[in-house]
Amino acid sequence: MKFSIELPVQFRDIDVMGHVNNATYLQYMETARVELARSLGQVREGFRPGFIIASARCEFKKPIRDERRITVSVWVSRIGDRSWDLDYSIRGPRGVQYAVGRTTQVAYDYKTRTAAKISGKLRRGLAKYVGPPLKLSADSEAGHHRPLGSRFCLDWSFESFSYYQVPVSIPMCRETILEIHREWTRKIASS
Repeated sequence: MKFSIELPVQFRDIDVMGHVNNATYLQYMETARVELARSLGQVREGFRPGFIIASARCEFKKPIRDERRITVSVWVSRIGDRSWDLDYSIRGPRGVQYAVGRTTQVAYDYKTRTAAKISGKLRRGLAKYVGPPLKLSADSEAGHHRPLGSRFCLDWSFESFSYYQVPVSIPMCRETILEIHREWTRKIASS
């Protein structure tokens, strides 16, 4: 089952090229993710969620130019021990698909500043929204922007932050990144 929200395309979303700016798609995904997290009881203590984002990816299919509203759908495409993936679809009112994406969330304890196991309650909540993973374009290496014909992919992760020595505002432990890598390696090997 997908969790969907409708969002307005606001004037500030449009860049000098006359379409929604690329970074705004990630904000649309973030809004859907936070609303899903709220529905699962994961946003507590104000806006502090019980997770952090390990990676975010967005593939742009078509520019949003003349839409006043878009629908962002989000669903769970993978659940691990400490992390889960959310897949996204951004569509217009006539069903036109503008972008797809994926984020990896890591359960996080802000007091100890470490990754945590996904609780049984959260696992049950996430299970209500499990759907098939998107078939994204050929995976690019983290942190690289890769042209894909008429489409392109924005893919970044914690690892790319450290590689490019960009300051990291969200602490992430090496073990969590390795766990995500191992899970994906097992998933690929078994398919």
